[in-house]
Order: sequence, then structure tokens, then C-alpha cells
Amino acid sequence: MTIISYCYSRGLVTGTDFLGGLTGYALYSSYNNCYWDIETSTQATSAGGEGKTTDDMTYPFDYNTFVGWDFIYTWAGNAVFNEGYPYLLWENRAFPGSPQNISVNIVSNNITISWDDVAGATEYKVYSSALPYGTFLPDLTGSFNGAEWTAPLSGTKKFYYIIAVNGAKIIKTESSRKDR
Repeated sequence: MTIISYCYSRGLVTGTDFLGGLTGYALYSSYNNCYWDIETSTQATSAGGEGKTTDDMTYPFDYNTFVGWDFIYTWAGNAVFNEGYPYLLWENRAFPGSPQNISVNIVSNNITISWDDVAGATEYKVYSSALPYGTFLPDLTGSFNGAEWTAPLSGTKKFYYIIAVNGAKIIKTESSRKDR
């Protein structure tokens, strides 16, 4: 029997046979302290592991998620890195610096946020919230043009932060604010 311990999955699962959030088939396997994201996987069941919401699996983690995991010598958690999911300490991820020369412009019912290119970034993501300490969610209302993001004005005050990504690793962040 194979014992699989201390793992998680957050990827989208597609197919037709033996589907599951963490694993689709577990004939000779046992799963200990393994989890999958039921929202990002779109799978409510799995042959092994325990399904959790994205909120439970991202930093700060729900107290019933990642039970028994070693967050001293093996794993780490941070809201900025790896989109809030745990990552391995051996990856030596340093805390990110901030993009430089952030500007926010409002023209013709659009907001444009721009910044200097971040070395090594392959893409950027923008998150927004109605409250400065509220829950920030991906803001999909805008479009990117390099190190610039433009979206229609919502008519309400929003707070933003921008993440620069290189592949799967988040490398820089910045916060900005719009008062409207």
C-alpha cells in the first residue's frame, strides 16, 4: 500500500473517467493530511484527500486545513507568494520588492494603473477590494498592455494591488488606491 501524506492540489481537473479533486483512482493508496481545492478543481469528490474551499486553503489558512503540516522546517505560507497557497521552504522565496513609479489616471470613465516593468515578470495580476483591509479578489474588469492595466470606472471607491508573476512564482507586489 502506498501512503501519500502532506500534499495538495489546486489545479483544474478535466476529463471523463476516474475524476477527482486530488486523485481519481486510489486502489492501493492511503492519504494523510492531503487536500484539494474544490473551487479551482471544479471537483466535489476525490478518491483521496479532503476537499476545501479556496479561502480555507489560502493564507491565512483555515485552522482545519493543513493539519499536522510542518510550517517551521518544511512549508511556508504568505498571502503574496504562490497566490496564498503553501510553498516549500527550500524554494528560498524572498519577500517581494515593489514596482516603481506607480501612477493612477482617470480619463473618460476609465481607470488606468501603470508601473515600471518588473524584471523577470511574464505577466501581471490586479486584485481589488471596496475596503483597504477587505478581501481582495482578482479584478477581471480590465485589460493589460504590458505594465499597464485599464478598466471601466465602477463609480465606487476601490483599492487595488498588483502582482508581477514569473511562471508560477510571484515576484513583486504593489498597492495603489482610487478614490471616487
